[in-house]
Amino acid sequence: MASRVSTALPPPRVSGAPRGDSPTRGQGRRRRKLLVLAGLLLLLGGLLAVWYYLAARPPLTTLPAVGPLARAAPPRFLFAIYGVARPVAVALSADQQRLYVAESEGERLVRIFDRSGQPLGMLAPPRAGCRRRRSCRPGAGGGRSPKRRLDL
Repeated sequence: MASRVSTALPPPRVSGAPRGDSPTRGQGRRRRKLLVLAGLLLLLGGLLAVWYYLAARPPLTTLPAVGPLARAAPPRFLFAIYGVARPVAVALSADQQRLYVAESEGERLVRIFDRSGQPLGMLAPPRAGCRRRRSCRPGAGGGRSPKRRLDL
């Protein structure tokens, strides 16, 4: 017995007609209603939070994210460092005990200071005159090429 192979094509699908694996119209409407309901609940919750804040007027420091920031010490001026010709970059050592300042004019050195601003020393390339030095930036991988990089 020979089996017959059907060469008939399936009927063309009309655009807009639902597929077998897509939700039917009733399920699509239900999903849309749930999304609208969730959006309205979110909007209502936001409006209630604004109304409560305007009615009670609590200080902003009582908000959860603001409390730790308000308790932190505000920044204050400690000292100024003079004698550096047009500083280009500033870096701290890993233990935060030394401050490195690279200057772009004058002697073009990297000057080293302690935490109180007192000079500790200078870094300069060996056998390079002041005019031949290029300014560099201290830090990990601070230069564009290994020849000009200064890792402190």
